[in-house]
Amino acid sequence: MSVTDSTNVEASSSRAVLGHDSHSQPPQEPGHHTTSHGGQHAHHLRYGQLDHIDFDAIADGATNADSELEFERLDAQAARIHRERRYLFRRPRVLQYFKGQTLVRENEERQSGRLELFFDLTFVGLISVLAHDCVENPDGAHVAKYVLTFAPIYMIWTYIRELFNSFWSDDVLQRLLVLFIMICLVIYGNNATDVQFNWNAEGGEGAGRITAIATYLVAGMVTALLYLFYTFFVKSRRVQIRAHFVCWCTVPLSLWIGTIFAPVRVAAALAAIAVFCEYVIWTGAYSQWTKKIFKLKYSSAVAIDHEIERFNDFFTLVMGEFLFSVISRQPAGTGMPSAAWRCVFVVMIAFSFQLLYVHGSGCRTFTHPIRHSNWFAIFWFFLHFPIVAALTLVGDTTYDFVAEDEGVSDGLRWLFSGGYATAMLGIWLLSMLEREKDERGVLWLPKVYRLSFRVISALVTLFLPLAPQDHLTSTCTLAIVGSLSLFTLGWEMVTSLDGPKGPAYQPPDPALHEQRIPVQTYEWRGYPCLAEPGLYVPDMSNQRGGDEEVSPVEEEKRN
Repeated sequence: MSVTDSTNVEASSSRAVLGHDSHSQPPQEPGHHTTSHGGQHAHHLRYGQLDHIDFDAIADGATNADSELEFERLDAQAARIHRERRYLFRRPRVLQYFKGQTLVRENEERQSGRLELFFDLTFVGLISVLAHDCVENPDGAHVAKYVLTFAPIYMIWTYIRELFNSFWSDDVLQRLLVLFIMICLVIYGNNATDVQFNWNAEGGEGAGRITAIATYLVAGMVTALLYLFYTFFVKSRRVQIRAHFVCWCTVPLSLWIGTIFAPVRVAAALAAIAVFCEYVIWTGAYSQWTKKIFKLKYSSAVAIDHEIERFNDFFTLVMGEFLFSVISRQPAGTGMPSAAWRCVFVVMIAFSFQLLYVHGSGCRTFTHPIRHSNWFAIFWFFLHFPIVAALTLVGDTTYDFVAEDEGVSDGLRWLFSGGYATAMLGIWLLSMLEREKDERGVLWLPKVYRLSFRVISALVTLFLPLAPQDHLTSTCTLAIVGSLSLFTLGWEMVTSLDGPKGPAYQPPDPALHEQRIPVQTYEWRGYPCLAEPGLYVPDMSNQRGGDEEVSPVEEEKRN
């Protein structure tokens, strides 16, 4: 992970919201670099502008004189030559980095690779197994066990995600790494549900904890060694990666080894401390604080467009747990019983969560938390952990809510309500972290009011288990939560429409009148326009070219 200086990147950016153009670009600001091809802004600048230059500009020599730039120019030229050629092994190259306060990266928008998405499926299946074990035993001890077994694999996913974000080449070395990590995770998943047994337990039960921790450490060490190998070819991350490696081997590794031999309560405490230390070390190593401490001219950067897409894809896969739970084991049965309606409410919840996450704050222009400051970036990355963990639990509990109308235990009801509230408050915080740059009145309501129903729906759902089950059955619970979720989504869609200062209500440009270009404007009436004018005007023109009217002159020419 990397973050940028908040003093240099607080600038407007545009974002796609429901019903808005996803390709709109922010206006050019004075003093900012443009790309070397066409002068257009790079896609990642939708999330906050900053001084930047692309590798093609470096390869063409379109940079200021710099005695340290010769190797960078030669490497950029070599990368351009070999970009389209096929090799089994490729020279490690960083895909983006900071040189001082200038971001150097490719101008093209990066998308998630197919291998990355396939890799994510392993994690989704693994956390589903961990969540199912917790749902079968809905108590505090198993919730703690679920969090502590989920946290390590989430860190592995984080390491691999950042590896691909920074060094993606899809060569044999990276493919072998993915294969090896997936094998380790499969072994981890088959043993993580038995970590509560001590290592010296009779009957070999303690082998589960040993195997789970060992496979996790092996996966982490192999990934760290590949990072370390890359530092011999890439100077922009050399100090940060090596500092991260040394710190990881010093503190978390020792703590994890200690969890193998400690009693279960002590092992749980050691695991919690180890995960906390890992996250602190990871965020600290690639932050601006480390850059300032070591006085680095070259430092790590993040491809923010790729990072956001990776989280979007992973979130979408996690939401599939809702649909899998209500389809795989057919809890609703055949026909259209009352359980079928409960399935409808579950789909409404999943649908709302998916669009609320993608919708974000609904701002037209904003600065993304990753570009805002160190603390905002750290918090943004961290919030995804409780959100994903909570939603996986909620999705797994929906099977019992659909299958039984009145027989759901209090533990499951609290898991469902607590998980929903945690996830909804989490995505509310994610959106609140976005620094809105819109002028007041561009959208109908300010951000605080637009997002208010996320908090309301979370609090209402959190206290639903306090109601007696004979008065609040599973059908009623899912109906309330599903309706709240869908209403929250609809509220944000409407309140994010154009306000009195929106483009549809602005007076036309005088230059357009001089050119006699018709421009239609609308009068603000206290509420936004819900539908595009002319929406229902049918197109009655003829599709077949042969039936077009032919002028007499044209007909005479044809004859």
